[in-house]
Amino acid sequence: ERLYVLTNNFPILNESYNKLLQAIIQFNPDGVDNLRNQISSVILTGSERHQLRLCNNLKETAVTNNSDSEYGIYLLERSLGKRDSAEEHALKALRIDPRNNEAFRTLINSCYATNEFRKIADICSDRLSAGNVSSTERSPKNKYGLSVADKMETYFELEGVNLAMAYQLSLMDKPEANAESQKLLELAKESILIIEKTREAEDVTLPSGSSYALQNYRDWE
Repeated sequence: ERLYVLTNNFPILNESYNKLLQAIIQFNPDGVDNLRNQISSVILTGSERHQLRLCNNLKETAVTNNSDSEYGIYLLERSLGKRDSAEEHALKALRIDPRNNEAFRTLINSCYATNEFRKIADICSDRLSAGNVSSTERSPKNKYGLSVADKMETYFELEGVNLAMAYQLSLMDKPEANAESQKLLELAKESILIIEKTREAEDVTLPSGSSYALQNYRDWE
């Protein structure tokens, strides 16, 4: 992490390290030279000044369209208390590479903590859309397809949050709320059926509880 936290008291050495860092990133843009380990260390042991410097350096040297870089910026900005701008980087990390499970799980958990169910549904839908790419359809702009297990996890989250929103609306004594609740129930059912169909067709480990989800839906219906 000293590549990032050197101060301007050593301008020549600092410039040399920055050039070395850029060369490493260009040589291996997908790995970004153990980026996450360095960021975690600075967050745990570094001062706010060091975290800010690392964040700024990362923004300046980050490889274009690199999911790890964007997620690293998210971690640093969240540690610095910049929640709104941090979230944008996590979302970008997931858009670049929908397989980034850390970014996905972090975003989902953060939204659950604030009861932002609609945002969770949007994140899940966007991930499924971006990750629904076959090996023959991949391109430089859209090259990452989700694994079956990742798709099932996302559908399971989508099912759960749609059921949660439907339940909230069912508590309102308004016709328009009841109509929207029924739409959400149908969306939840679609996700459940996809999970059940995939379980029958492929040998994958599905999210815990998915085998009971359809029965729970029927009980409520």
